[in-house]
Amino acid sequence: HNTNNSRNNFYNQQFPATITTVFNESPLENKLFKNISLESNGSWTSTFLTDMNNQGAVNSTWFEQKEGAYYAAIKNTAQAPAELKDFVLRSVNGIGRTTGYSVDNPRIFNFSVSIDSIISIGDYLYYVNEYDNTPALAGVITAISTSSITVDSTINGATNPTTNTPLILAFKNTLAESHGLLGHYCLTTLQHNGPLSVELFAIESQVMKSFP
Repeated sequence: HNTNNSRNNFYNQQFPATITTVFNESPLENKLFKNISLESNGSWTSTFLTDMNNQGAVNSTWFEQKEGAYYAAIKNTAQAPAELKDFVLRSVNGIGRTTGYSVDNPRIFNFSVSIDSIISIGDYLYYVNEYDNTPALAGVITAISTSSITVDSTINGATNPTTNTPLILAFKNTLAESHGLLGHYCLTTLQHNGPLSVELFAIESQVMKSFP
């Protein structure tokens, strides 16, 4: 057999250490899973999935060490285009009907109303396809003026509006949002990479009951 002092290294090939567990206290209640706390001597890359198919992640570099434990806020996994079920979330904001838009990229959408300050660069812009009343991705916002929004329409999944004055929505980049993950329970997977030993004593999450 091949032996060495490196952990998870077999025949000169490095493998990750992986642990999967579930937060399922009070499984009949809707909850928001806000953060993760590791009683460990090192940070772990973490991924999360609730029964409502809400996904999140924490990179190992995002943890902050406090009082001997590692803490990090759970970040929603960015997904674009968003699924139809996601448009009921608080991270969606209506803007209004555009008065017109440019055809070339970067694409500029003009409005007869002022753009609210809640709309930010990095948000995803969607238009409502009036043929089937469903939202479609127009691009990611790169610039905002008083009454116009500029988007990069070359990102994956972006399409051209189907009408001249469609209704426009803005969707926050979910990776930047820290509302937490909604669900009855949360499947959690931790992964540690590298040849050094690491100890993990406990995994905790700050959870609050969701009131619809």
